[in-house]
Amino acid sequence: MDIEPNNTEKIQKYLTFSLGEEIYAINIFYIQEVVQHIENIIKIHNSPDYILGIVDLQNKAIPIIDLRIFYQLPIKNNTKPYIMIIVNVEDCFYGILVDTILDIIDVTQENLTLFDLEKIILQNYIAGLIKIENATFSIFNIKKFIQEEITKIHSM
Repeated sequence: MDIEPNNTEKIQKYLTFSLGEEIYAINIFYIQEVVQHIENIIKIHNSPDYILGIVDLQNKAIPIIDLRIFYQLPIKNNTKPYIMIIVNVEDCFYGILVDTILDIIDVTQENLTLFDLEKIILQNYIAGLIKIENATFSIFNIKKFIQEEITKIHSM
């Protein structure tokens, strides 16, 4: 599983965020920045519902993906400004809309439980759990999500 790009590091850093009532984490290796104000979303016709469109951010066309729609979650905050995590997967940039940004956490191997839910549930992209004290976070495999879901769009 490619959720630990820096396997030589004893401590990995993850950005935690909420989608609906659930809390997720993405390895900060993939995080470019967090944007809290988005304007001028350009709709892309014939794209899946969870692709809201593109924005011009620092002279880059960034597709905006709403994971809340992808997972059919209730949307807590659908008012502007949106909260968007810009991720870099293989030198391509994508914006991921989330409900809230929570924190950056330090994760050791002892805090990780890795598994592959896709053998049970298709299109899940949850690669494991992080357990720190009384908190549990689902690890969202952003690289696999982008590789598989964006590839599907390109092949349409």
